[in-house]
Amino acid sequence: MALTQVRVKLGETWTVLTYNAATGRYEGQLTPPGTSIHQPGGYFSLEVEATNASGDKASISGTQMPSLRLVVRETTAPTLSLLSPAPGYLTNQTPAFVFEATDETGGSGVNPDTFSLSGAAAQAISGGYRFTWTPPGGWADGAHTITVSVRDYDGNESTVSGAYIVDTVPPGLRLSKPDQRHVVDDTHVTVSGEAWDVTTPDVTVTVGGQAAAVAEDGTFSIQVPLAIGINRIPVVASDGAGNRTFAEVYMIRMVTDRSQADVDRLTKLYQRHMAEWTPEELEWFAGAACLRGSYDASDWNRVGAAVAWLAGELERRGYLAPVSPKTDWTEADAPTRGQMDVYLSNVETVRGVQGIPMPEIPSTMRHSSIDGWNRIERALVETDAVFPKYTTWTSGEVTCGGA
Repeated sequence: MALTQVRVKLGETWTVLTYNAATGRYEGQLTPPGTSIHQPGGYFSLEVEATNASGDKASISGTQMPSLRLVVRETTAPTLSLLSPAPGYLTNQTPAFVFEATDETGGSGVNPDTFSLSGAAAQAISGGYRFTWTPPGGWADGAHTITVSVRDYDGNESTVSGAYIVDTVPPGLRLSKPDQRHVVDDTHVTVSGEAWDVTTPDVTVTVGGQAAAVAEDGTFSIQVPLAIGINRIPVVASDGAGNRTFAEVYMIRMVTDRSQADVDRLTKLYQRHMAEWTPEELEWFAGAACLRGSYDASDWNRVGAAVAWLAGELERRGYLAPVSPKTDWTEADAPTRGQMDVYLSNVETVRGVQGIPMPEIPSTMRHSSIDGWNRIERALVETDAVFPKYTTWTSGEVTCGGA
């Protein structure tokens, strides 16, 4: 008896098939709801129903006939991302790499067992997994490339790569200037040296916060302004990975060029209220030049710091320079005659211990003058200026050897 209808059921949807006389088959178009990987047995069980002219029906399903088992595979690969660290430089030989793999909605899902890095920890997230992996034994300094893959349950694969340079060693830094001069009356100092790094050769240098130009051979030189008093100038060498090496240039700028004009100008300013000063006068007063017009706590502290530093350098060269400088004077202090005698005695000690002619200093601070102030600080500058000459002598004493 002739068939009047053949239909097939996929899920809950029936589709009526059309008879094709050319092939002698009933045919139709089915639209699977997605991959069959999550179905029992990994397939969609189709149910076919045939009806004859008498209205009799017969059906059969995939559980009875393997040919009615519809296997559907998706073709979209999962999304695999390298979250951290970003490709580039690493300062850690055991970085923790973090990857994230997700599959599309309705996809077969990420198969964590296919993650290609052995020993990675997998954490379930929405739509997939987050993987964390650390190189066993760590990475040596130098260039490295990491390539990772993962597949979904239908076999679609994604890969991601990252290139890195591991650099755990800070750059080298050597200063050549200033060499042995540290107590000066210069307005600027030239800081020179060399910076290098084996793994990441592009080293940058800052001196006192200013960027110094670094030549191809790693050398650099830059002029830095000096404030009157103690200057601690930081020198920082940085490599491409962010490793840093620090050095410091210690300089004490003295005042040896006071003039009566400075004193006169400061005296005139003090005769008027600050609110009446012009912008130019305010700028001058706030600047270093103003310090040349007075002699007070800032000068006593500066001289004390220079005396202490010079005494230490002299002792390193074999000269005993017993001093007891005071470096904590305040504007409220009123030094006694005895304190000023000690003040001058300290300067005289470092000035004369080498037996080299130096600028004479005042014998007393009573009725001190601009010239006397200048000579005190100039004597310290000249004492410091002798130190670089030691390298040309055959012994520590000037009178002991030839040049």
